[in-house]
Amino acid sequence: YKVINDPQNLPVMKTHRKRFPVHYVVGRHSPWYHEKVISKDKRRSTYAIYVGPFTSNGANKIGTMQGGAQSSLFDFATGELASAYAAHPSPTAYLNVQMKKPAHPIPGVFRLDCWIDRIEGKKIYVHGKLSNGTNGKVYAEAESLIIDTRNKGRITADLSDAIKTKNRSKL
Repeated sequence: YKVINDPQNLPVMKTHRKRFPVHYVVGRHSPWYHEKVISKDKRRSTYAIYVGPFTSNGANKIGTMQGGAQSSLFDFATGELASAYAAHPSPTAYLNVQMKKPAHPIPGVFRLDCWIDRIEGKKIYVHGKLSNGTNGKVYAEAESLIIDTRNKGRITADLSDAIKTKNRSKL
């Protein structure tokens, strides 16, 4: 992992709210704040996430993190890791979040770990785990399928080249 105090990481950690001011997960008005570390091979990431009171479901005095908030965090983190690995923005095709235990207290700080499980062609399978970060208590786990769209026009180009080659052979 890169060290959090590494100067290369500091601009990203300090400016993500400025770079994406209206983004629902990392924008200025999002209900949480995160700092991340991504491994050099871009196959693992760890987030420290401060979750504010607006993500609480209101069921308890202290508050429990709402499931939709957890899903948003997993979607963002797994997509960001796969996009970093692919060196290209890549969309989420599938996200499955399994809630294990109520995530509390809210407001509070949580740890979100993500890792690339496997790659099958353009499919990048990423797993994630939301925990308290101190004693390993796991609140939720997720699996996502991210599509690497770097060469999305390649299929059309290959088909076009094949048609041109076949037509030339008839001449």
